[in-house]
Amino acid sequence: MDPKTQPTPIPSLFTEDPNLQPLIDGFVIGLGEHVDSLQEAELAENFTRLCELAKVLNMRAAEAGYPPLAESAALVIEAGAQRDGRLVHKRLEELTEICLRIRLGHRSSA
Repeated sequence: MDPKTQPTPIPSLFTEDPNLQPLIDGFVIGLGEHVDSLQEAELAENFTRLCELAKVLNMRAAEAGYPPLAESAALVIEAGAQRDGRLVHKRLEELTEICLRIRLGHRSSA
């Protein structure tokens, strides 16, 4: 892969706090399943469920020190509240890219 196109890793703001490592590790490990659930809700056009899942992700991302993901989840919530399938899809693509970058920035994902 061309280094110029490689995504920039996103580490947790709390990486240096050993007391928060279990929280961060658990959060990052569960990201794939959470994104899958969001995508399933999108596919089913279940905007209520999508918003519920995005709210949980928003809260957990903030707790684990990932403001970019918390902000992205908030945008998914807004799109879901508007029941705009195209915008939801776009926001989920952005969120998925951020999750990839978080995994790249997580110490135990390498």
